[in-house]
Amino acid sequence: MTNFEKPKGTNFRCSEALGAAELAKLLCKIVIFLQNSEPYAKLQRYDDWWEHDGLHFYKSPIDFRQLFAIVRSPESLLEAMPGDDYVFVGISPGDGS
Repeated sequence: MTNFEKPKGTNFRCSEALGAAELAKLLCKIVIFLQNSEPYAKLQRYDDWWEHDGLHFYKSPIDFRQLFAIVRSPESLLEAMPGDDYVFVGISPGDGS
């Protein structure tokens, strides 16, 4: 995966700041919704540098079990972060939807 394309579908994001516990809880609900909608989706993980410098870097394929492990708690969310300023984790389906 060399070229990142902006997703064509829905982008989930918060309209205001949330506490880490509330964020983890809501992300778990989103992952459940997505898994119920498309249980065998091929997901891809990115290092999301969009807010940092406008780039995305493909990191690895990821499945729903691994995604739940990232979003299950505030601690797991922090552990998954790349660690640079304004760099986050991005997840998208392989087809960009």
